[in-house]
Amino acid sequence: MFLVILIILWIEYFLVPKKNLFTFIGFLLLFYLFFNTHSRMPLAFLFLSFLAYYFFKEKRAFKFLKSLMMILLVFFGLYLLVAKTDVSPRLKKLVVSENAFKDPSSNTRFVIIENSVLEMTTFEKTIGIGLGGFNDFYFGISNKDGVAAHNNFLLFFAEGGIIGLFLFIVYQIVLFRTLFRFIRKPPIIDQKVNYQRMIFVSVFLLEICSFLLNNYYFFTSQTIVFILIGLLMYLEVYKIKPHNLKIANGSQA
Repeated sequence: MFLVILIILWIEYFLVPKKNLFTFIGFLLLFYLFFNTHSRMPLAFLFLSFLAYYFFKEKRAFKFLKSLMMILLVFFGLYLLVAKTDVSPRLKKLVVSENAFKDPSSNTRFVIIENSVLEMTTFEKTIGIGLGGFNDFYFGISNKDGVAAHNNFLLFFAEGGIIGLFLFIVYQIVLFRTLFRFIRKPPIIDQKVNYQRMIFVSVFLLEICSFLLNNYYFFTSQTIVFILIGLLMYLEVYKIKPHNLKIANGSQA
């Protein structure tokens, strides 16, 4: 998650505002690393997050379809690049092999969910097994060490019970409502950096990846996202433009 958040920050702070060869090469290098170290779903969710931004911000069918077509073209180009070259042997095996759409990692996630829920007692389902206890809990029921939940909803349910899961879902609802309201407002900051898009795409991506990852346990990516949420809250409360922002020593930014 850290790498994909870094790509989003690079796009908004360097690629879009400056549009030079250096920033473009940097973007290609970051995307190449992401392309070779992540599975198909986070890659798809990255494009989905940008698509969701334009759809919920504009609410115009033509712009939505235009963005959708552009993303489909990019996906088609990436598919041809992977399938016809050896730029990413790992992904090539995933998309062109006989078992291309039979993802064993997805089956493993379902097995983890099923085993965890079935083995939890009524008491554990109510208040959980305790924070940070999932690995030990799963080792106890499966004799497999170092297994992660790979799903934030399962993780909060297992460690916090139905109470913890309920609070996590409430947090999700409040966060998404705030994001959607934030991006529909007129820009209140310098257009050289689109903070509305940067914040929405980063946070939206992290949240929809909750079904695939325990990204709330990844300190680096989570720190960046909560900094962005803090920026969102600051802009929501104070409605301050960039020339009015203050830095620590009291001088203007």
